[in-house]
Amino acid sequence: VSTQSTWGMLNLETMQLGSNRLGVLPSEVGLLSRLTQIDLHSNKLTSLPSDLGCALALTWIDVSINRLTSVPVELAGLPLVSHLDVADNPLNATPLKPPHRLTSK
Repeated sequence: VSTQSTWGMLNLETMQLGSNRLGVLPSEVGLLSRLTQIDLHSNKLTSLPSDLGCALALTWIDVSINRLTSVPVELAGLPLVSHLDVADNPLNATPLKPPHRLTSK
């Protein structure tokens, strides 16, 4: 996902990038105002951009099986998120508190 291609996807509602060996998620993902679901499981992500917290339509986030040590606090401000899967990451702390549903093993 590059900056140029993000502009062509402004109406994107579902992003499925699981199992793609991604190491970085560009901050421009926060520009996707219609994005409701993002699946980034089984990649090589070590961090998530704080701008992901600007994608206010998000309801479902799967970042399981990555290399995340933390989750941006900005995700706590996403009002519609009902599912956040962070299982199988070397997290240093619990990322969010209820009402968000946190799935972790």
